[in-house]
Amino acid sequence: MTSRFLLSAIAAAGLLCHAGAQAGWVTVSDSGSPVLSTCNPKSASGTQSATLATCKITALPSYAADGYIVATSVPQRTTNISVTGDTGTAVVGKLYERVWCHSTNGSTCDATNKFIFGMRANLNTTSTWNSDGETFEINDMFHAVPTGATVEIAYFMGTVAGGTNVDTAQANKYLEYSGRTKKGLGEYAGSPSGLNPTRDNTWINFRADTNALDPDGISSPWSPWVFARLTCATGIDTVAHTSKLRLHEGGEEGQSDIEVLMSGYVCQ
Repeated sequence: MTSRFLLSAIAAAGLLCHAGAQAGWVTVSDSGSPVLSTCNPKSASGTQSATLATCKITALPSYAADGYIVATSVPQRTTNISVTGDTGTAVVGKLYERVWCHSTNGSTCDATNKFIFGMRANLNTTSTWNSDGETFEINDMFHAVPTGATVEIAYFMGTVAGGTNVDTAQANKYLEYSGRTKKGLGEYAGSPSGLNPTRDNTWINFRADTNALDPDGISSPWSPWVFARLTCATGIDTVAHTSKLRLHEGGEEGQSDIEVLMSGYVCQ
């Protein structure tokens, strides 16, 4: 989890014709090897590149840059992240969820049923839920997806260092890997750098360290925004469904291995 790097300023996205998407989107595999796509992995010394652009976009999705608008039929959601440990239950942060839809006119969703599912977490320094005194850490974020859908992924770091706005607050650690699996850090042979956890095409995993008081000294209370772009064959369900999002603490620094299942938006 040690991650030492200098975060460079993330440039504002230029206005592009909406026919062409922002660079950085990666199609994750649905068969064969490797299961995980590599975005910005840690080196042997724990550093990450401040300039590597793989999987990274430089702004939230928009009509100007991507041809997508926020889907107004799907309410944006903010949900408390609650964790139960050996000394009780505590709210350790919030999870933000948003859905964008493809548009041909910039104001309404079109009939293509193309959507972007986005989420990010913001963690606090609460440690009352466990006796080891450690704050909760997210190593992996998962989102349920249809088995047969082609899925593209991307992430956005934010642009404001020390910010508090969910849209723009800057994360301090980059997305490492992403792929179609429900196995996260420490849950498969070859972890943390192995690229072949058990495949599960009903889930997308996003690997990035998020911790408001990280033992390695480089804290990142905000996760990156992470996105899954796909076509929902019969549209999107406007009601969140139980256990369609998964947050995972992998115990990389001796913490407990913890799974938090949360409701989330999915295709119909």
